[in-house]
Amino acid sequence: MMEELKDYIFDAYYYKKGQEFGRKVRRRIHWITSNISGEEILDVGCSQGITPILLGREGKKVLGIDSSHSAIEDAKRNLSNEDVETQKNVEFREQNFFSFNSDHSFDTVILGEVLEHITDEAGFIQKAKSIVKEKGKVIVTTPFGINDFVDHKKTFYISDFIKLQQDDLRISNVEYLDGWIGIIFEKTNEIPLLDVSQGVLDDLEMAFYEKERKLLDKLNKRTQDGYGSRTGENYNYKQKFLNEKIEKVKTQNELYVQYKKEKATLKEFKRIQKEYESLLKKYKNLEKKYRNLSKSKLGKLTLLYWKLRRRG
Repeated sequence: MMEELKDYIFDAYYYKKGQEFGRKVRRRIHWITSNISGEEILDVGCSQGITPILLGREGKKVLGIDSSHSAIEDAKRNLSNEDVETQKNVEFREQNFFSFNSDHSFDTVILGEVLEHITDEAGFIQKAKSIVKEKGKVIVTTPFGINDFVDHKKTFYISDFIKLQQDDLRISNVEYLDGWIGIIFEKTNEIPLLDVSQGVLDDLEMAFYEKERKLLDKLNKRTQDGYGSRTGENYNYKQKFLNEKIEKVKTQNELYVQYKKEKATLKEFKRIQKEYESLLKKYKNLEKKYRNLSKSKLGKLTLLYWKLRRRG
């Protein structure tokens, strides 16, 4: 049996897995906790439990679930070291989200470092939407861009999340977080659907630049230190990164063009619909006047006159 993969997020948060990585993890976790809405929270893929514990300390009622037995055991052990009130606020369960059933709705559902591990991300988002309250939030974080982790099934860019929007589940915020991307979906149709605007592209390109800069600096350092000196391997790695970036940008551009076409079509449809409703209203007014006229004595004589005239 394959050994269970672990992410050690709790340990990383407390710098037990390196200070630089820990700093990045802390920024991502704090971004999630600062964007929580309401008092009742579901953390899907809670790992070692750091996010539920932090929220429980602040009085939130949090259920953390994870399909990993060892992760839940770690989470329960970490929770046992907290004060009694925090322990009352937090519960951990070994549970696969696809089979998770609850009659209870949550103010916020967290999907932290989850979507990259599955192939049916649309089904996962739909499941989250079904258990979040109206005007509640679904908070998502995934690694941004190319990564070669053995259990990661997909690379995520902004266009992937734009496609996951629904009429009543819309993106209200996008954040790039030191190699991760953070997305906030809100269950409402009262905010505009996120468009591939110039501002969105500017933020995306800056995130690309920062990721490329760090990658190139790392490759250059390895070469200077005598590691990775096989030029062919370095070239292939960089080329893979650039090729995937080009493909994603191309997809985003196609999405933008298609969106503009659909937007123009929708605008024309609304104009025609408005014109139709205006004509229908006029027709109903005329029909009403005709019925009233036909019931009066003068109206009956007038109608009889015109019938006789047509026959003549």
